[in-house]
Amino acid sequence: MTTKEQLIAGRERIAAGWSQCAMAEDKDGIAVDVTDPTAVSFCTLGALVASGLAELDAELVLHSALPIAYRRDFLVSEYNDSTERTKDDILALYDRAIEREAR
Repeated sequence: MTTKEQLIAGRERIAAGWSQCAMAEDKDGIAVDVTDPTAVSFCTLGALVASGLAELDAELVLHSALPIAYRRDFLVSEYNDSTERTKDDILALYDRAIEREAR
């Protein structure tokens, strides 16, 4: 699977269910491994790791797509877990990352 395909798959996971403060959660909001078949929601990085990308590689791919104001001082996980963050923000992050990979 190419990085772009992994990003698309990760975005689909986020669209289906997004989580904060856990790589993945089951339907009851309990943290589970990203490979657990009961996982129904994923954080920004967890969605990519579930698509087969190593966590560090996922961080690198998504970090460059963060809004400019966040690139210097934030990790992707911190951006995801910020209390003002929304699912739409994370989907937009994925859209930017997918667009970058298309170039």
